[in-house]
Amino acid sequence: MSLLQNYLQPQTYAKIKAEKLKRKFGNDGRPAPSNWREWLPALFPSYFSAQFANRHVEFWEWLTAVELGIKPRPFVAIWGRGGAKSTNSEAAAVWVGAHDTRRYLWYISETQDQADEHVANIGAMLEASTVEAHYPRLAARKVGKYGSSKGWRRNRLRTASGLTVDALGLDTARRGFKVEEKRPDMMIFDDIDGELDTIETTDKKETIITKKLLPAGSKDCAILFVQNLVLPTGIFGRLYDGTARYLANRIVSGPHPAILDLKTENQTGRDTIIQGEATWQGQSLDVCQAQIDEWGLPAFLAECQHDVYSRSGQIFLPEWFSIPDGRNRFSINDKGLFNRCIGRFQFWDTALKDKRQNDPSMCITVDLTPNYTLLLRDVWTDRIESAYLPEVIKEQAARWNEDMKLQEIVIEDKGSGTTSIQTIRKSAPEWLVNMIREFTPHGSKDYRAKTASMWMPRNCFALPYPDVSLVWYVDLLDDLKGQFFRFAGEGTVPHDEFIDCVSMCVLYLEHYLSQGYYARLANQTVLDERPSMGIHSRIQQALMEEALQ
Repeated sequence: MSLLQNYLQPQTYAKIKAEKLKRKFGNDGRPAPSNWREWLPALFPSYFSAQFANRHVEFWEWLTAVELGIKPRPFVAIWGRGGAKSTNSEAAAVWVGAHDTRRYLWYISETQDQADEHVANIGAMLEASTVEAHYPRLAARKVGKYGSSKGWRRNRLRTASGLTVDALGLDTARRGFKVEEKRPDMMIFDDIDGELDTIETTDKKETIITKKLLPAGSKDCAILFVQNLVLPTGIFGRLYDGTARYLANRIVSGPHPAILDLKTENQTGRDTIIQGEATWQGQSLDVCQAQIDEWGLPAFLAECQHDVYSRSGQIFLPEWFSIPDGRNRFSINDKGLFNRCIGRFQFWDTALKDKRQNDPSMCITVDLTPNYTLLLRDVWTDRIESAYLPEVIKEQAARWNEDMKLQEIVIEDKGSGTTSIQTIRKSAPEWLVNMIREFTPHGSKDYRAKTASMWMPRNCFALPYPDVSLVWYVDLLDDLKGQFFRFAGEGTVPHDEFIDCVSMCVLYLEHYLSQGYYARLANQTVLDERPSMGIHSRIQQALMEEALQ
């Protein structure tokens, strides 16, 4: 800070400084590099000294193609922490101001304080000596008629060149926010997902974005979203997996992890990187190791690797069901495996209503193997009226009992499930009545899921490999789109009927899983020809008699 600045009012000092720059460099200042690869390190050497990663190139090629009067495709940058995502976004505001491709920007974050901080960073960039040398009017604050500063504060920047940058928090955003009747011609959404956002929270944010902010933009408004993948059900999770019903023509860059093929090993209490390739020179393996040492491995995986499950507290971990390793996986086409089935079970989670916003009814079918491992054979799901449920239950039972291995049909004893149980016992064939079991799991949804999950890494529950015949696979078992791996507690996925079914299945058959687990520890592979529950033999006998009639 100069001595002159100490004794003058800020607006007076800004006016004098702008005039000095004008005299020294002229209205336009010294010529700046035209190519963004040279422009960035020339103007901001402390920020852009490392070689650009492919994701940075993709972003700047998009930004530098932006022109006045032409609306570009929205750009969604899903970059990890430490990958210079905010630095590039803030520098982008300076670029469009310097090249006069955009004149009024909204910088939007989850909270007003966060947005203010980003805009303050842009202000610091604008007042850098390098920017002053090349763009004196961009670096100079806009002044009013009588020399007073006009709109230069923590949440608003207005330059002599005509650039305006406003900070908006989703917590304070409002419709019709304008400056002198102008509409923003660029919106930058940076850090809008919160770590603890529920489905409801995200829905509210989407309402603000789609009904208040996006419609307020100009006809040529450039839209930029940038953040790491905080949680699978957040704004960025939806923009990535295609569930977002807006910005349909968006460009999605990422998710880009800090390290490809990362493997770590705990060495004397320290999680150490033993394998991996850094995706950017500015975040090398050494830098990443230092981040792991400081933050801890779970935080690094969440912040830098887009491991949304570590952050969101997901209950069923993908590594328990590794496709490359074949762990807890089986082929849906392995008929020999299914021939060895010693018992089949169906579990029903029935919806109370058939309206779209409610969970659908669901039935899962599992096979019990000779070593007491459960195989997920099939999932049926649909929204149907409760009056039709008994007939559908009968159809699914008949479908999966052609080999006479279906032993029990377990229905959660509540709501429409209770009604279906009563109807079946009054009017269904004897063979079906004998199979029906009512079951009421104890505890909350989260408690049941966590209790069931303890058996998954013990090789007690296997999922099928992806297959084109499994029409339900993506919605339920896909790593990023399926509810199974996205579930992190009640309210974290739009529908959780599959979680209820799986939890009910594991808890109901837990005695088998326990026997199988401890038998395998003792190297015993075949435990029994058939589950040793008395009712099973009577069911089989009834089925045989009916089949012979």
